[in-house]
Amino acid sequence: NTFTLLPTAMCSKRRGACGVAHEGRIFIFGGNNGIIHHSSCEVFDPSTNTFTLLPTAMCSKRRGACGVAHEGRIFIFGGNNGITSLSSCEVFALPPVTVTSTSPEVASKP
Repeated sequence: NTFTLLPTAMCSKRRGACGVAHEGRIFIFGGNNGIIHHSSCEVFDPSTNTFTLLPTAMCSKRRGACGVAHEGRIFIFGGNNGITSLSSCEVFALPPVTVTSTSPEVASKP
């Protein structure tokens, strides 16, 4: 068992970020870059080893939050906004993942 650095880096430096795995991707919410708390979110796709900054930011800046995926949505609980601890919760509705195939076996099934 060993750790290996990924060939790409996140879009933003983040400590205390919240990571949630869902449908083969890893969503990273908030965190702090050493100066400011983030409200931004990015997603890591292990199949391509790429990070993408999502166009939608959270309502609040959060570091040290807790997150869970449930029924197509990601819930982000608590954390700290750089001033105070938060008791609020945010919900991120995920777009459905579209899987396409060029395999004739898959394409021919009704």
